[in-house]
Amino acid sequence: MHVSKLHENMRSGKPCKRCVAMTSTLDGLRQLASADGYRHFDVADLHRSATNGCSCCSLLYGLYIHHVEPSDAKLDAPQGTGYWKLRSTNQLGVKESRDRYENLDYHFIRDGKKYSLSSHTLLSVRTSPGDPAEKFFYAAKFRAPLRATEFENQIRDQLNACNYSHEKCPKREKAELPTRVIDVLPRTPRLYLSRPNDRAEYVTLSYCWGGPQDLTTSTTTLNDRISAIPLSLLPPGLQDAISITRLLGFQYLWVDALCILQDSIEDKAAEIAKMAAIYRNASMTIAAANTSSVKNSFLRDIVLPATIELPFLNPDGSPGTISLGAGDIAPRDLEHLSTRAWTLQESLLSPRVLYFGNRDVTWKCLSEMANITKVNADYDKFNTYEYRRHPPFLDNFLFPDAEMFSKTTTRDTSDRFMERSKGGLTQYGVWTYMMEDYSRRSLSVQADRLPALAGIAGELQKMWQDTYIVGMWRKCFLQHLGWRAYDDRGAKLATDFQSPTWLWITPGFRVHVEPYFKFECARIRDIDVQFAQPDSSFGEILSGKIILEGEVSTLKDIEERQTSSWEHEHWDIQECVTLDRELGGEENEVNYETRFLLLGCYSQYRSHGVGLILNPFGDGTWRRIGLTYTHEDDLNMMRLMWPRDRYQPQVITVVQALQ
Repeated sequence: MHVSKLHENMRSGKPCKRCVAMTSTLDGLRQLASADGYRHFDVADLHRSATNGCSCCSLLYGLYIHHVEPSDAKLDAPQGTGYWKLRSTNQLGVKESRDRYENLDYHFIRDGKKYSLSSHTLLSVRTSPGDPAEKFFYAAKFRAPLRATEFENQIRDQLNACNYSHEKCPKREKAELPTRVIDVLPRTPRLYLSRPNDRAEYVTLSYCWGGPQDLTTSTTTLNDRISAIPLSLLPPGLQDAISITRLLGFQYLWVDALCILQDSIEDKAAEIAKMAAIYRNASMTIAAANTSSVKNSFLRDIVLPATIELPFLNPDGSPGTISLGAGDIAPRDLEHLSTRAWTLQESLLSPRVLYFGNRDVTWKCLSEMANITKVNADYDKFNTYEYRRHPPFLDNFLFPDAEMFSKTTTRDTSDRFMERSKGGLTQYGVWTYMMEDYSRRSLSVQADRLPALAGIAGELQKMWQDTYIVGMWRKCFLQHLGWRAYDDRGAKLATDFQSPTWLWITPGFRVHVEPYFKFECARIRDIDVQFAQPDSSFGEILSGKIILEGEVSTLKDIEERQTSSWEHEHWDIQECVTLDRELGGEENEVNYETRFLLLGCYSQYRSHGVGLILNPFGDGTWRRIGLTYTHEDDLNMMRLMWPRDRYQPQVITVVQALQ
């Protein structure tokens, strides 16, 4: 049984009779409170019950996989014998106390002996506010239904508060409509073709397609969509988006699959060029982050991960409900939207986002970030490690007057990202974060890698007054050549997207940018990029080359210097080399034709630095194959690679794609 199935059972399954009896009968409660504890199923029966959908047995079997028989995320059948014994650590719910946490101790028994577990072995116990068991247990929400009136009122109130109370947020005003929008006001929605000067409020949807779409708009189906878009033909994710749009009182919804002609290259190009304006002018964006496919509903209940519900017999005889939670087996999955390239600009360009995440529903605007459902208490503070490392939102840096959330959305506060004297993000820091975040995101069409950044780049170009050059900026260009690929995820270079070897945006790469070097040692003499569409500097490219002038070393030079000094005797070049990709053969290996070009140093004493590794193409030009970096604690490496007294400037032309 796959671990994902166990968690699905925990979320939506029902407990079996054995689990129900543990907490809802006098005999079960007496056993839990006894020194011997409550003996649960043995492993085989536990597996069988979990397979049949029992939520509690799925939780316990997940603990078995985690603590006793670890595996590669699945166990088709139990691999051993034994059983779980559960015991109340403080006589479960025997007296009234609103501020007391309860726990169940659990141990695995094998051959009559307690199996030693490697970590904390307590299940947290709590009830929900208003439950009869609240007199005996700590009360906190562990489930929030998203189709309930309470949630609907909460998001209405949040939108109204933002509109009427937030000085930094735009007021809900009519904006120029996109070319096409879905009119959700009729019982059967339809596609509306906007006319010149049409102005109205509208909502955008940010979501994952999850593969080919069953229902799209094309040149041949356009008239059909204008007539009607039957709800029954729409996937659950789009039905949910229409429901939320109507609930909040909006008439129009923009969804790319239905509002862009999917078989028209010209229409796609025209609409992609408007993407920044579409999201920026929307009254709100709905972000369906908790599902990887539009074929799944995103209006599913928010629940605590690895938490199940059980009926409970209160000491006064009244029935109640409690939850058991095991945080050590809670999934740590990223939100699905944070793995897709297009959705990055959608979240950054939107002034208001209603974010349907795995852990909670979040509101983000230019004034605040708020946890609406408040099921996962830690996430209420937006301060967990996972949230800081992979946040759904960067700071509102595209909106200069907005509140900044640097403490929760920047992975560290070092000089790589933050300018300490000003307390804000620098241009270098912002784009470094963008490069590293964007490079780990995926695309269905690799040729969209540059267009999917176009909206952000267009806005930043106006803000920074700088020249955008295919994924980099003129002011930081030399600095951002210092990227290295630290994980290619086993990906193969896509045949429909070829990029210059110096460009970080090559698909398959996850990049890390070396820290900002204070002293630039190379000079950019020329950058020449040819675009597929000459009038677009944000779209696909045909070719690109850069001409650099700087200090250049060869492997032969390094070896000669190494043999001439005992200080360098044990130095290995592999210690400071990262190759971009293993392609097989020798084309990506360091050899005697390889050149090492110094980009910059971190101090005026040249203690350590960063440089490009280049191999010849055979026509007098060079291609990047990796990055070299010398360490701060070893001056000998820097002296070997680029000795100052032997510096002679050379001009290197770095060119086109890997073949």
